[in-house]
Amino acid sequence: MSEIMLSKERRARVWIDDIPSSFFYPVGEINFLNNLKNKNLIFQNKMVAIELFIPVGGRFLYGMLGCETVKLKMQKLDLVVEASSNIGPKFKDALSSELESVWFGISPEYVEAIKKGAKSGIEKYGVIENCGIKFSCGAHGEIGSSEKIFERLAELCVIFLNSNGNDEEYIKDKLEIALG
Repeated sequence: MSEIMLSKERRARVWIDDIPSSFFYPVGEINFLNNLKNKNLIFQNKMVAIELFIPVGGRFLYGMLGCETVKLKMQKLDLVVEASSNIGPKFKDALSSELESVWFGISPEYVEAIKKGAKSGIEKYGVIENCGIKFSCGAHGEIGSSEKIFERLAELCVIFLNSNGNDEEYIKDKLEIALG
């Protein structure tokens, strides 16, 4: 895990080829099928998780989302989001925990935003051939979380699934470019 200070007082934690234990039990899987093109790469199991804290004037955005590649069950690209109940166990070490209560889990209210962000990332960067993406790790706060941050996190996850770099400088550069 890399903890990174970004410009504009933004902070991130990024896990590459690993995802943090998010200690929640999914209440169900939401499956989406897309007719998107895959990259011509051989399947490999990859994992990534990203936690972001973004101050915006007198408020902030917060979220954590993680995913992994999974073998395809069908010819079309699978996109799976494991939704949790709205409130899971508390995440006491979250980047925004000094300002709000944060819970592990992927709230059902963010599922469509995750789908939209992942689809955008896949359209821009592709995805590894013969694999789908399963979002199974997350955390959300009572104040800073929104559809906007989870859409952005899903797109960033796809970016990092498609990248080969994992040193801190490479990760920081990718985040700065993607976040603007």
